[in-house]
Amino acid sequence: MPGTITQKSVAGLNTVLHNEQKFIKVHAAEFLLWLNSGNDEVKKVFLKENEQFGNEPKYRIGIWRVLAQASTNDTEKKEWIEKVMNVFTDTTAPDRIHAAETLAKLKTSPLSRFPEITTKTLNDTNNILSVYTMWATSYTSKKEEENNKTEFINYLFTSADTTIRKISAYVLAKSKNLSVEEWETLADKALQEPAASPLKQTYLNTAFVTFAGGNTEKHRRIKEELINGYKNCEDAAIAISYLDNENSEGLYEPNSPLAADVRAYAAYAILKINNRK
Repeated sequence: MPGTITQKSVAGLNTVLHNEQKFIKVHAAEFLLWLNSGNDEVKKVFLKENEQFGNEPKYRIGIWRVLAQASTNDTEKKEWIEKVMNVFTDTTAPDRIHAAETLAKLKTSPLSRFPEITTKTLNDTNNILSVYTMWATSYTSKKEEENNKTEFINYLFTSADTTIRKISAYVLAKSKNLSVEEWETLADKALQEPAASPLKQTYLNTAFVTFAGGNTEKHRRIKEELINGYKNCEDAAIAISYLDNENSEGLYEPNSPLAADVRAYAAYAILKINNRK
């Protein structure tokens, strides 16, 4: 991949880090951390964000999530995670959903330390809160992880709530621990889902990234449907088109915060593709 595209992608992420706001800034920061690029700068930026917005519900969780990942030692990391845990265990906090999701993303289960609150939350009437909490409890033990995986697969196929199905697909995509048989079931569902379904792309994405062997022809078909409609089917070419706002017409303004977020995701995809070559 040309060096100029790599440089443009890194520069793009840094531009979003310094110029955008709230969770768009969080996304760019995490991408840079995951690429091990400019970790000190990310930490510096988000320590300032914490000074200014550390008491703002929802966004504070994103700030602490970044700082936990940017920490250089376990003690420091635990301090930021503890802030998130304190919000999760505060049943009056308005951003418990964000806290539960972040605990899961940081692979931290609240179940052992706070069994009563966690169990009650797992049965909460707020389905999104309970599902994110279940994801976090997956990091309690391998047994818990396997049990929860079964539940997420069940939600993926049977939940009446489209949002819960999408969250379940996201969790399975992040975990990437499907058996060959489980993957086959998901792949069949993705291929059979009607083109007009709001879940079609979600199923295809999850089926594509969770493939760990087996039916390579079916995996090829999944990829074909994912990139259907693109003139150039190379992964990097698709990402570059988003980096250059080529697909924004009718969806978002090129100079909008959403466009910045899309460009950050595209830049991260390009750099990941570059690293695997």
